[in-house]
Amino acid sequence: MVQDSSSQAAFKQYFAQQLAQTLGQALPQQELDRCFKGIKILEPRAGKAFWQAGNGNVGVYMVMAGKVRLLDQDNNLLASLEASSTFGELTLFPEESFQPYTARASVKLKVCYLAGELLQPLLRNYPTIRDHLHRQAVLRDLFLLCRRNGFFENLPREGLLKTLSLLKPYTLEVGTLPDSLLKNQKLWLLRHGELLHGSGKTLNAGSIYTPSQLKEGNSWQVRMPTQLYSLSNGDSKIALLHLPQLSELIESDATPSANEQSMPALANTLSAVAP
Repeated sequence: MVQDSSSQAAFKQYFAQQLAQTLGQALPQQELDRCFKGIKILEPRAGKAFWQAGNGNVGVYMVMAGKVRLLDQDNNLLASLEASSTFGELTLFPEESFQPYTARASVKLKVCYLAGELLQPLLRNYPTIRDHLHRQAVLRDLFLLCRRNGFFENLPREGLLKTLSLLKPYTLEVGTLPDSLLKNQKLWLLRHGELLHGSGKTLNAGSIYTPSQLKEGNSWQVRMPTQLYSLSNGDSKIALLHLPQLSELIESDATPSANEQSMPALANTLSAVAP
């Protein structure tokens, strides 16, 4: 894997740093040594689609050098990942439904592959690691949903990810939408499920919406088990620091006309994305 003891030591130190970032915490030396012995270093040729969600290749890939391009099912570019980035976390949670994507190699790519059997003991023994990897998988899922929306497709990746990390998840059962999600909320993103408004408006997986868009008086109905992510008024102030462009969607209540004009193109349903 490396040429001599000095380069091996340097690489192992770099690997330990990247692994701690990937897992959300540093590992005890014994666990670190076990992982180091089990990794695979891959250098796919430029232009090769070397990984695809759902192909049975379970595990996490850490980008050590070069770039990886993530593509959707129609071969559209969703994101470019550089060193210190990861992908593949969704494969560790087969019981959930995630947006599919493909990884294509760019020039001088080097990735470190952590196989599922290498990671499973960590997920069992360290609940915080499991939670961290799950959050990363969900965050990537929300990111891919946003990238399919015209407003979000060209916004800065880091700013968008930081903004999405502020959204709070809500698991909703069939029935009337709770009042708490209608008040003091700036933005909704549906990950799964369906909502129907009394006006006839429907939100499906991938819909992005501001709750203030429709007048009060007609309630929202949850048509099927739904997972909704919401940005609160308080967190919206932080989100605007990460992503100033978001102000076009979450205008102040003092300027409702501008808000109403900007939203119809935003609350679109991503019919091509399966929940």
